[in-house]
Order: sequence, then structure tokens, then C-alpha cells
Amino acid sequence: RTSSQPRIHFYAEAQAEHALRDAQLATMLQRALEQGAFRLVYQPKVSILTGRMVGAEALIRWTLPTTGEAVPARRLLAIAEDAGLLDEIGSWALREACRQCAAWCLAGCELPVSVNIAASQLRRGDLEDEVRMALTESALPGRLLTVEVEEGVLHQAGDAVRLQLEAMRIAGVQVSIDDFGTGIGGFDVLRRFPIDELKVDRSVVARLPGSAEDRAMLDGALRHARMLGVDCVAEGVENPAQWAFLAERGWHAAQGWHISHPLAGDQVPAFARRDPGSLAPVTTSEA
Repeated sequence: RTSSQPRIHFYAEAQAEHALRDAQLATMLQRALEQGAFRLVYQPKVSILTGRMVGAEALIRWTLPTTGEAVPARRLLAIAEDAGLLDEIGSWALREACRQCAAWCLAGCELPVSVNIAASQLRRGDLEDEVRMALTESALPGRLLTVEVEEGVLHQAGDAVRLQLEAMRIAGVQVSIDDFGTGIGGFDVLRRFPIDELKVDRSVVARLPGSAEDRAMLDGALRHARMLGVDCVAEGVENPAQWAFLAERGWHAAQGWHISHPLAGDQVPAFARRDPGSLAPVTTSEA
């Protein structure tokens, strides 16, 4: 018993220090939201058949003003959720992504933008109104916006969420299932909800060519997507072997470092106009 006490004491101290740091970060997040200190970068989505850019996913970034340290997006969003700030940050990201997409159009580069939607934003019940307002403020056509919802979120969702998604699709907005292959919803989610795109999670793609079970899962996802008439996108493609595997099976599109690292908004038009026969080298570890 005596020998275990220092370990318990150390663990308690570490937990307290972590909790304090998270509380400090939550305060800094609130200030960053008020001061407009967040930024979005855009992960290109490229057609596997043609190599052309067919869209971009908006990803949030934030650096600590005190140290310049980049806060990982997953931690940022987790702290924001605990602090009750996730909906506000999500609303900002939606408006900013629509504004940036409209700017691409003005620059002669008409590309859809994808925005991740949190479960709390869907549960609130007014996401449709929020999306319409973001489109109106930016003068962006609905067809150039895609909302991405995680598979696990949809698995737990009911008719109210389905009706919201249907209403957005009527306005021309596309609906994408994100992180497919990590939840328990599986193919049942594809049948229950109105979708236009299926994105298979990077954790599944990372194992390619993988085991027979992995390949069967990917082939099944592609088969169901084709039956439903939706696009199938692979996330986290990082090497030529993964790209070749997907191309051989006729996948629609891919994202990942093999194609490009995330880009600043003003870099997107130049990337979209690059030679589609070439793929950008891996130049950063930013995800």
C-alpha cells in the first residue's frame, strides 16, 4: 500500500495539471472566438479518374498566442465542446468557409467546400436556418456547399435530423457521411439518411492494401455507394500504393498528403489549375 501512494499522488497531480491547462485553454478559446483568431485551411479533394480537384474540406486551425504552439484540431474541438463553445465555433467555420468559397468563385474557380457539422449543431434543430443564412450572407449557391456528418452521429440520430438534412438537400446543399468505417452504424446509415457522398475514414485507408477483411469492407462501401448513386471518397491517402488500389477499383475521389497538404484559402485556385496529371509531394505533417 505504501509503495503505491507516490504513484497515486503523481497521477492525481498530473490529472489536476491537465484539467487546469484545459480550463486555461477554454478561456483562451473564448477570447480567440471573440477576436477572430481562428483560421481555416482547405484539404483538396481530387478525382481519382482525372486528377482534377473536385472540392475542398475546411479544417480549423489555431495557435496559442502565448507560445505560437499549434493546438491539434481534435483537442481544440474537444475542449470547445466541454466549454460549451463548439456550436459557436462551428457556426463561425460554416460562415467563413462559405465566404471563402464565394471568393474562389469570384476568382474564376468554382469548387464546392465541405464543412464538418458537430452532433450538437444537429441536435439544436436550427441547422437548416444557419446554413441558409451562411449561404445568403456569402451569396454562395447551395450546390457549392457540402455538410459532413460523422457516421456515429447519424447512427444515434432520429427523424428530426433526417428532416433537417432533407431540407438542406432541397436547398441544393450536399450531405456527406464522414469517418465511415469507424462507427457502428455501418451500411444501415446509408439507407436511413439522404446522402450524396460517403467518405471512408483514414484509419481504414491507412491499412491498404490491408487484409482480406479490410478490402472486403472497402469493396462493400463502394458497392453500396454505387447502388445508392452517391460518390465514394477515401480520406488520408498518403502513398502511391493506396492511390493505385483505389484507382483499380474505380473510386470517385481521394484526399490526403499524397495529393496535397492542407492549403490556405488563397492557395486553392492555383492548386486547382495545376497539371491534373501530377500529384503534389508530401511536404508537411499537418493534418
